[in-house]
Amino acid sequence: MVYLTEMLPNIWWGYTSMGPNTQIDKTYLNKFTTYHKIQEVIKVDDSVQFWNKSTQFIFDIKKQLELKETQQMNIYITKVCQLIDDNYKSSKNTFIFTNHYNEIGLLIWFFFFVRYGKMPIPILEENLKKKLKTIIKLSDKERTFLILNINQ
Repeated sequence: MVYLTEMLPNIWWGYTSMGPNTQIDKTYLNKFTTYHKIQEVIKVDDSVQFWNKSTQFIFDIKKQLELKETQQMNIYITKVCQLIDDNYKSSKNTFIFTNHYNEIGLLIWFFFFVRYGKMPIPILEENLKKKLKTIIKLSDKERTFLILNINQ
């Protein structure tokens, strides 16, 4: 099932309950993007396939890969947050979609609201819980990434 939430005016986030993507979901998303005149679609899953690859390797290699993953994720999230800010300011309808990496979508919103809205994390956490239509859990790795990188 696909969930859609307007996170900011004209900026939507679509995420799933991690089930298989069905043709009905794809048809619904096409209708949604047409109806809302979406001008830009950001497919997070296509861009963050490097995340959690380090879990498949031995300790030394794993640590090096984790460092690289963290650096790549920081760059990616910074770029997406800047794009969201630019599109919001120019009223460009934007759709951010996650399917397998819903937790990365959640990280993007944490970073965006902390960096651009100066929101404290506890208040932001409560607001996001109320706004989202399903629970998205951050793993220990994502929580650590959030804590270490949010204020950079």
